Amino acid sequence: MRESTRQPVVYLPASPVLHGRVKLTFATAGAATLLVVVAQTVLLPSIPPDKSTHVRDLVKTVSRRAVQFGMAAGAVVFIGQFAAWTYVTPFLTDYTYLSSGVITLLFVVYGCGGIVGSLVAGSLFKRGVIGSFVGSTTAVAAMLIGLASAGTLPWPAGLLLALWGLIWGIANPATLVWLLDAAPENQEAASAVNVTNLQVSLALGSALGAILVSTTTLQTVFFVAGFTVLGSGVLAAVAGRFVTLAGRD
Repeated sequence: MRESTRQPVVYLPASPVLHGRVKLTFATAGAATLLVVVAQTVLLPSIPPDKSTHVRDLVKTVSRRAVQFGMAAGAVVFIGQFAAWTYVTPFLTDYTYLSSGVITLLFVVYGCGGIVGSLVAGSLFKRGVIGSFVGSTTAVAAMLIGLASAGTLPWPAGLLLALWGLIWGIANPATLVWLLDAAPENQEAASAVNVTNLQVSLALGSALGAILVSTTTLQTVFFVAGFTVLGSGVLAAVAGRFVTLAGRD
């Protein structure tokens, strides 16, 4: 029989310095989160709901065909997105061979790109939510497949990651806007349905990534994720032929 060449994984205990850095990272994240909560409480106005949301409102919202298409497309894109994003750090370290400092900088660029994408998204949604979703998810799929294909090259990988953040800043809010426009008279219910749908899909995407990582390669993870996201764009394009969303001013 042919002996396996796969080396066993050896886990070493974390050093006191690394342990301290991890604690500092979580403490900093907690403090930043608390600061954001305080800022929201002080700066954002209180907007009471128009009416109470009941189970029948959720059922009524989910029963709409436009909402069902939006939930399906949103679920698929989130599964693909987080199958890849969950393992982007090991991909960049083990496949692209980038240092932790460079990866941190790229994550900052990714986040800034997402902010820019969100600002651009509003004007795109006025032209068409489903069309914006199709275009942005197709572009995200191209970024993921591009990373899987050229991820060993640092500069292309960094550029693709930055563009990924920019385009995801459009695709992400499009999932919510789609459901809001599909059920304009039940905004609270549509928002609740969207959050639940995407949280479940996020978990499924991470699980899919875990299965792929344990059975295949990091490159395969990004290929599968890319084609999954592309599938959501195809689904949305098909949906555009059967449903119409409320117009936006």
